[in-house]
Amino acid sequence: MAIAPHECKPGCYHGSQEISLGVSAYPKEMTTRMLLSNLTMAAIQAEAIRAHARHGINSMLYGDDDKSLRILMEEVGEVAREMNELALGNINVDTYNKKLVKELIQVAAMAATWIEKIEGNHND
Repeated sequence: MAIAPHECKPGCYHGSQEISLGVSAYPKEMTTRMLLSNLTMAAIQAEAIRAHARHGINSMLYGDDDKSLRILMEEVGEVAREMNELALGNINVDTYNKKLVKELIQVAAMAATWIEKIEGNHND
């Protein structure tokens, strides 16, 4: 099974070729549904919008790849911080899960925004 290329602006990279899913390695039920829920995708999109609105010209959409990497790694560092808090016994599992999901959504939003910046698929 392969995902057909999406339509994007000329020169985009993530839609320039089919993406092989290597489905023979997975049960059929795992390859016929979306991996990411609409709720997760909506949360990532909402976070990307929130971050851009908050940071404006300093958001992930502007600047070079060094800046983008610094922003992304800062978010990854926040994931590590929450993991440390749990390991040290400073937070309970429920609090950890809530905070971890929030931070992982921020990581995903920044990574996706970086892709959009490279592809030129954003409206200012």
